Amino acid sequence: GLSMDYYVKLTFKGVAKFIDRVFGTLEVDVPQEIDDKQPGTHIYFPAGKQRMNGEQIQLYMRSRETTSVERRNTAQQQVLEVMMNEMMARLKANNPLQNIQMLNNIKTSIAELTKNGDIETDLDIAGVIDETLGKWLDIAVKFVGSRITGEQFFDMPKIKGLVIADFDML
Repeated sequence: GLSMDYYVKLTFKGVAKFIDRVFGTLEVDVPQEIDDKQPGTHIYFPAGKQRMNGEQIQLYMRSRETTSVERRNTAQQQVLEVMMNEMMARLKANNPLQNIQMLNNIKTSIAELTKNGDIETDLDIAGVIDETLGKWLDIAVKFVGSRITGEQFFDMPKIKGLVIADFDML
């Protein structure tokens, strides 16, 4: 038997909402043309790289007419990999303050999707993100140094009892 330490169960709708809220769009490389004509829906994607929003990615992952079960499974795995790669690329490219905002956006999105039943998990995702946010806050303070301006605050919740000042860096 297969042993799993944790699980995360996502609905297709949950994946689409998460992509829209966190990334806006993602670049997906469609390996072969998809042309599915289903009642009430025509799903068409040419082969090659293209930017897709959450709804388009949901259709890509679910297309059935001209694809196999294996292709759908591969597409679903591909989308999850693209999401993780995009998240890591943004964390590397952003300044620390942008990363704090992105991680907070991820945490809020996951909480909303969990409440709506689009995500189910036994993993403490909020705890992991809180720990990561704390580390990014330390980095942000070092990054900004003496460039803090004004007494404004980000529109974000307190992180481990701290309020993040508006560093005017974004």
